Amino acid sequence: MAYDHVTLRIPGLKASGDLSGNQFYAVKPASTAGAVKVVTAASDNCIGVLYNEPASGEAAEVASGGVLKGKAGGTIGAGALVSFNSSGKLVAANSTANIVIGYAVESASADDVFPFVWQRSRY
Repeated sequence: MAYDHVTLRIPGLKASGDLSGNQFYAVKPASTAGAVKVVTAASDNCIGVLYNEPASGEAAEVASGGVLKGKAGGTIGAGALVSFNSSGKLVAANSTANIVIGYAVESASADDVFPFVWQRSRY
């Protein structure tokens, strides 16, 4: 069961495209100031997790602190370091996943929504 305790949300952001199918995916800044889009590479500058389902131009709720919910892109063990794939889903980090965004509180399978502690760093 996914739960969260968000301690930081980034205010004033908008969706750069239709993100209505990307709730709990990793996001990065878009080329337009104040806009975000889903990450497209494991080395992207992820700034948080999308917490709503905005259409293009709508307000994007981005969480980047606390215990967050993430959409799993594969099997993740409890306590594992968490990164993201080129689709924006969260995956177990390894040496080819350059950015670590936290660690899993519970285990997850592909497409599960699971809790993880946000703690961004490099692998």
